Amino acid sequence: MNTIASQIPLEDQLTILQAIKELPPTEASADCNTDDQKQHWQRCKLHYAWIRDSLKAYFRGDASSLPSLPPKAQEFAELRRDYYLALYGVLHEGWNFISEEIDYPEAPTTPAEMLTRLLKWDSVADLVVAFPEYQRGNYREEFSPRKAADFYRQRNKAQELLATGKELSRKEKSQIAKYKKELVKQRKKWSKFSNLRELCLEICRAQPKKSSSLQEQLGHLDRISADLEFFMISQAHARNNPRGWAWDRGRKLPSAPGGTYR
Repeated sequence: MNTIASQIPLEDQLTILQAIKELPPTEASADCNTDDQKQHWQRCKLHYAWIRDSLKAYFRGDASSLPSLPPKAQEFAELRRDYYLALYGVLHEGWNFISEEIDYPEAPTTPAEMLTRLLKWDSVADLVVAFPEYQRGNYREEFSPRKAADFYRQRNKAQELLATGKELSRKEKSQIAKYKKELVKQRKKWSKFSNLRELCLEICRAQPKKSSSLQEQLGHLDRISADLEFFMISQAHARNNPRGWAWDRGRKLPSAPGGTYR
């Protein structure tokens, strides 16, 4: 782990751990009207408890924190732990720039407070899939592992084509346009939960390259983000036989052969 994250002041450690203990927000459980929604809330609660336990172990200097979990669940929790530690490093190094730009009465006043605000938004995003009416305005949301894997393949192909710097064919331009259209759609879908984080990162990335320590933290965050994304992509790979789902008026329907949900 990088130096900044390994030297988080005790006060900030306690602030972060206490905030995660309350995630997802308890008041959100009042909206859970079906057994499936209640179970989803409990799963989200348990996942953030795992992240918290992993952070507590990290702050104590322990090597492993979740030995009783299935390997994949442990890996996911620890990757998210590493992501939030890396995000703290960026917030810490870029705080002077961030606090100048984000200045309103209820704005976070320290890097730790900002991290807890971002954690809360992430937990709500994790929870809201069970309430598509709040996110999309309708009562149904579907997730297809195949479509998710296709999107990441489109992203990788688009990045490869753009990196070549060569004149692109009509077909290649069409592939990039298709990916960008889907990217806009995905970002719009989750923007209300990610806007504050994206603003913080945009402010930090806009700073002069001479801010070497900030650039180092941004690079570290990018590497951790890539690791986390790779894990999530791999879970959607056909070799893992992932199942899709649909949320429909509070009920979670697993996918069935033929692309149906029941």
